[in-house]
Amino acid sequence: MNKAESEWLENELRQVGWNRAPSAEGADLVILNTCSVRRTAENRIWGRLGFYKREKIKRPFKLAVMGCMGERLKEELLNNAPHVDILVGNFRKKNFIAAVSRGLDADKPLLLTEGGEYVFGELHSVSGFKAFVPIMHGCNNFCSYCIVPYVRGREVSRNPDSIMEEIFRLEKKGIREITLLGQNVNS
Repeated sequence: MNKAESEWLENELRQVGWNRAPSAEGADLVILNTCSVRRTAENRIWGRLGFYKREKIKRPFKLAVMGCMGERLKEELLNNAPHVDILVGNFRKKNFIAAVSRGLDADKPLLLTEGGEYVFGELHSVSGFKAFVPIMHGCNNFCSYCIVPYVRGREVSRNPDSIMEEIFRLEKKGIREITLLGQNVNS
């Protein structure tokens, strides 16, 4: 799901004038789209945050943390990673695109973590013949061992007609393999 959401985000940023940098070391904006399902994923992000803290001493750039860690660990990120310029939860990614298109010159952190609704994006091709198609988001089960309902919210399913329309559009582009995505696709 993060790969599909990251690709959607990259496409949206391209539409408002941003281009992918050859490497993070030369980027004006670095985005860490995070996961909180496993502790190891969070530990990797904390390590990357340490790396980018050192990089910000060398040169100016904006650092954004978005996704599940932005949703789950907002206060901890604000307290322990003050070098983060933009904090975005799972439900405000569309607002992030609008903020980026207006410019990122603010001296104080941009916080987009409260409220909003999940946006189902399109254009999730990961190779010449494969595509990801998100069909639902969230979970209603609240299992004792799982954090998904807390960081992704309650289940929201796409309209089946919009799913089929997207699949037909992808088929016309030569996509032959579709992976339907969601936290609980059985619903």
